[in-house]
Amino acid sequence: MLTVLDAFVGQLGLGAVLALFALAAVTVPVLVVQYRRFGVVDRGRAAGAYLFAAYAAFVVALTLLPLPSPDDVVCVGRNLDPLAFVGAVRDDLADGRSLLSSPALFQLLYNVVMFVPGGVLLRRSFGWSLPRVLVAALLASAAIEAVQGSGILGLYDCAYRVLDVDDVLTNVSGALIGALLAPAVVLVPRPGHVAGRTGRSGPLRRATAASVDLLLVSIVGGSDPLLVGACLLLVFVAVPVLAGGATPGQHLVRAAVVQPDGRPAGRRALALRGVLISGPWFLVAVFAQWSGDRAAELPGLVVVAPLVVQAGLVAAVIGTATVRRDNRAPQDVLTGTELHVRERTGVRARRAGSGST
Repeated sequence: MLTVLDAFVGQLGLGAVLALFALAAVTVPVLVVQYRRFGVVDRGRAAGAYLFAAYAAFVVALTLLPLPSPDDVVCVGRNLDPLAFVGAVRDDLADGRSLLSSPALFQLLYNVVMFVPGGVLLRRSFGWSLPRVLVAALLASAAIEAVQGSGILGLYDCAYRVLDVDDVLTNVSGALIGALLAPAVVLVPRPGHVAGRTGRSGPLRRATAASVDLLLVSIVGGSDPLLVGACLLLVFVAVPVLAGGATPGQHLVRAAVVQPDGRPAGRRALALRGVLISGPWFLVAVFAQWSGDRAAELPGLVVVAPLVVQAGLVAAVIGTATVRRDNRAPQDVLTGTELHVRERTGVRARRAGSGST
């Protein structure tokens, strides 16, 4: 039992690491979806999404990890007989084991408990109906068993974990228990009643848009300073000037650069604003390329300086927008502009329709 416990603790550690990566991967997409769907961030829905991402990471760790060395793989069979666990528990008892020390019963409860949080989250944080939760649990469990039974999709010559139909039954049972308990689990956030907002954009919306824009630049531009510079000009200058005063990231979060009175910003102001943003980033990219090519000759602080400068630029923009009452960043102040929230199309259409009657 100690060996099983040690393995379980090790899997939890792997799950924690995976959860951190999962949260990093979904942070911006969740915010973008919130802004697109609701115009604001619903804290209950967002928190539920982050909790579910972390939970899914733990499920992956508990069901598929750690991956063994190919030389250490021991091929196992499969169980396609429903309720075979009943006989396994009976055999454990016949061998003189107690219920508390029965490996078969431990495995049964393990599979039930593992899917309880999923049922709670889907029912409470996402508002899914009970049948929908059960179908999702069935599909997820079947997918896990298929991956296990195929030797991690052919990564190994044979399966090293048993494909067990009873696991699917117990997983779905756990999701059912979680869904039924969901109304009582008050610590899990519930979706709120959100209302779209207009006016000045807050720091979080601004940071989300900037994350999308800079990620786009880094993916397309890579490590080539000239290509990075071209991407910066495209994202922060050309697109806003030609497409309604918003970068790609700002379009996604329903924001646009305007004059303080809400009128569209002029092209000159948009171009200058874009240069003020892209110029420092381009200089940092050039310096990063130069220092990277000479990493063996330069002090370590010089090599990591570009990362420090990038962090400082982000902190300066977001920090200034946070502490100022008008939420304006340095580039807004210097160009006489502001970042405002755009109304959702449906809201704008309804307002226009009501005004015409």
